[in-house]
Amino acid sequence: MAINIGGDKGPAGKARVVVNKKFINVTFLETPGNVHSNERFDIIPEDAPSWTRNGTYYVQLSSDLLKIYSVRPCGGSHLSQFLRFAARENEQPAPRTIPGGIRTRSDGTRYSVEDSLGFTAILKILGGDYEGFEIPNALTYAFRRGTTGGTDIAGTGTKKLATFLRACGVNFELDTILYSENVLPSLERMLLENLTPVIIELNPMGYPVTIATAPSGMTMPSRKKKE
Repeated sequence: MAINIGGDKGPAGKARVVVNKKFINVTFLETPGNVHSNERFDIIPEDAPSWTRNGTYYVQLSSDLLKIYSVRPCGGSHLSQFLRFAARENEQPAPRTIPGGIRTRSDGTRYSVEDSLGFTAILKILGGDYEGFEIPNALTYAFRRGTTGGTDIAGTGTKKLATFLRACGVNFELDTILYSENVLPSLERMLLENLTPVIIELNPMGYPVTIATAPSGMTMPSRKKKE
């Protein structure tokens, strides 16, 4: 079963966030191409992620401009761990359809992409100034039925998916998951039963560029809360 993507994301960019009693003020910084540069949006706390606090972050609003869809650090290396797979409220995680179409490379050339299946892993930062921030990691649903009834990984997106799973503690020699139309609930349980701290390197938009298993025993000091 695949879930079609909703498309409810709105404007995004580097922004200054100020948390007040009644509102969370989000002001997008001057950025070429951002039509909302220097524009302020007042969001009620109930419509923002629980970890939102004062600072400068990469912020994404909802399409109606009334909610904060996501707040992420603008880069850096962070000790984190797997939290869950993204899912609709009161539903199990499931692959979603990612529409294909025409894409543009960094050099300006264009290419076509077919529809595919994907899912999102949510990682939680464990310490430091961004403790508690949740980071989305988009992955390709590259699972296939194995020859013995288990689950194999094959096709587009295999390398990134395998790197993520290994970093989060999956042992491809020992761990197995029975194949089904949707392996995400079983995989989620496996990852939560064997929580493994990871180091994620984020790009300026707050998305993971690299992920690796953290050194054994590595910890981060908790964020100092302001009086």
